[in-house]
Amino acid sequence: AQRLIATQPRIDCPPKGKTEKDNEVAHGKEAFLRAMWQQIIKLTGRNILQDASWMSLVRGRAIFEVKWIKEDLPKKLRDKQFPILVRVLDPVACGVHRGPLYVEYAYHKYEDAAVNIKQRYPKLDCWDSKEMEEEDAQVTVIDFWYRDKDANVWNAIVVGGEFAKKPKKTDYAFIPIIEVYGDSAPTKEEAFKGVSILHSIDGAWQYKCRLQSSLGTGVLWATWPFFLVTNEE
Repeated sequence: AQRLIATQPRIDCPPKGKTEKDNEVAHGKEAFLRAMWQQIIKLTGRNILQDASWMSLVRGRAIFEVKWIKEDLPKKLRDKQFPILVRVLDPVACGVHRGPLYVEYAYHKYEDAAVNIKQRYPKLDCWDSKEMEEEDAQVTVIDFWYRDKDANVWNAIVVGGEFAKKPKKTDYAFIPIIEVYGDSAPTKEEAFKGVSILHSIDGAWQYKCRLQSSLGTGVLWATWPFFLVTNEE
């Protein structure tokens, strides 16, 4: 199924007007977006659309995270590294609440090695605990985005129960956690809004495995019976 889905985005920016200048601007936008996707693939080491197609097929939905990361980069990298990061997140670790008019809130909750999280948030008090000194220590991170009553986008980050970033108003026009569905259905049941391509064999596959196990057990004990021969020694 993945082979049927393109791994390169189709980029087409129509000009705003009919002048030659409008055409030049549109072509410039297209060139920028093509180069942007190349930089994002290089930055993440992943083909974003290929990952998204896998998630859509297997998980039934995909989550895109689109962030401006320039201020998060070390100073020596801010003028060298592309400032926009696009990632595909595991939908199992995310939640998106979509109201009738817009997305009200979204979050990404995950566990990662403490050494990786400490690199990004080095000044937290939780790093002083003995548990975090263990080599295999894991820590839970919650990246939470929401809109206030005026539709401004706010962000807060909690690491190990401690605010790594207190609720802060951002300049984002939309919540940068975007949910898309694979095999979608217009139903109120959240579990069936996006269904995996494997959903049709759920139940039948487990039953087939039990039948194969029963057949194998029968062949083992009936077709080739087990004999144990002993002597006086």
